[in-house]
Amino acid sequence: MFGDQPGWTLKIRVWVERDGIKVLGPGRADLLELIHRLHSISAATGDRSPHLPESTIIRTAVTGDLPALCRLAEELVRRHVAFDPGRYQPPADVAAGYAELLGRHVGDPASVVVVADRAGELVGYAFGVVEPPSLVALAGRAGWIHDLYVSVGARRLGVGGLLLDTAVAGLRRIGCPGGVLLGVAAQNVAAEALFRSRGFRPTLQEMALGPWPAEDAEPNGTLDHLHKDDPTGAAAGSDG
Repeated sequence: MFGDQPGWTLKIRVWVERDGIKVLGPGRADLLELIHRLHSISAATGDRSPHLPESTIIRTAVTGDLPALCRLAEELVRRHVAFDPGRYQPPADVAAGYAELLGRHVGDPASVVVVADRAGELVGYAFGVVEPPSLVALAGRAGWIHDLYVSVGARRLGVGGLLLDTAVAGLRRIGCPGGVLLGVAAQNVAAEALFRSRGFRPTLQEMALGPWPAEDAEPNGTLDHLHKDDPTGAAAGSDG
């Protein structure tokens, strides 16, 4: 038909729609991946609602989203600080820090930054990066989801699940044979339940000691005091 007409080009825009959310995909591989993911998990999740506005879409972030992304990131940081102010110690200007951080990753082919857009208002986002193998983390080339956040007024509608699904699909498309890893605050039971519903399993448990006053540090930043009575340094060792 159209393809046979001189000067005509047929372009088709396709999306996956689930419970009123249009999950856009730029290509056939994205579409197939999202169809597979959304179909396979729909029966297992109970956090979706038929009342989600049809104007909500999950899409890739663009540079113009940065101010709204930084506001959402500030909300995420404040929530973590409220969980444990000793563990979570953000910079004085969180928005500026995130503007610099996300500004490097929006549009980066090794990163995934996706947003939940409700009629032009951003109500959530996910941020992940494919990282090289790490001896410290004992991980291969893996996708790391660093942030996943949904604003208070958009929760319990399935937005977080679709942001997570889209981020995982994006990281797999980039290539992460080591899997996808993320962290969750011990107090955030709702997020943990969401991750478990998507097949994530507990692995490393982070534990914290401190913080301490800055004046506790040695003047030259070394641990020489540990060896004053033991020149061999054996006293610094531990059997467990």
